[in-house]
Amino acid sequence: MSRPLTALTLIGLALGTVAGAHAQRRADPLPAGASMPVDSTQQHAPSPLRPLRVAKWTVLAGAAGAGVWGFIRNDRADELYRELEQACETDRLRCRDRGPDGVYNDPALEARYQEVRSLDRDSHRALLLSQVGVAASVVLFLLDLGNTRPPPDIPYVPRGLSVGAARDGVTTVEFRIPLGAPRSD
Repeated sequence: MSRPLTALTLIGLALGTVAGAHAQRRADPLPAGASMPVDSTQQHAPSPLRPLRVAKWTVLAGAAGAGVWGFIRNDRADELYRELEQACETDRLRCRDRGPDGVYNDPALEARYQEVRSLDRDSHRALLLSQVGVAASVVLFLLDLGNTRPPPDIPYVPRGLSVGAARDGVTTVEFRIPLGAPRSD
């Protein structure tokens, strides 16, 4: 598997894992005629498009894109350098002919070498930017955890289980299993 494909696969798995962690949802609907108790102190769920939430995902996506672009540029530089090495193995005299500053006298070889250096610089910058972006998104994710608003209260009402106190102070636990009644979900 090539490096860009590996990078895309790892990034996709990471984003899929993070995106798969959803908020708590009610598993079963309320019985017919029942209503959720209204709590006047309950706060509403935060908007899904809060600026911090948008920023953290945007920075993470940008970091992933920069990383993939860096891997692609690095692979292209490696490919061009292999071609340059093959050209030098084929015609050793052509590659030995260099100026006093190390520059190839053959303009085609020098142009290819400069392109390899340019691609390497680009990939280095992109991968560095990707690392900075991942660090920034981690900071943004941690800042988003500082949201002090409690989530909405979703009471759990188990079916067939009741706990209560009798008049004599004894705690009773009842567990009922419906045998023939079909569920209306």
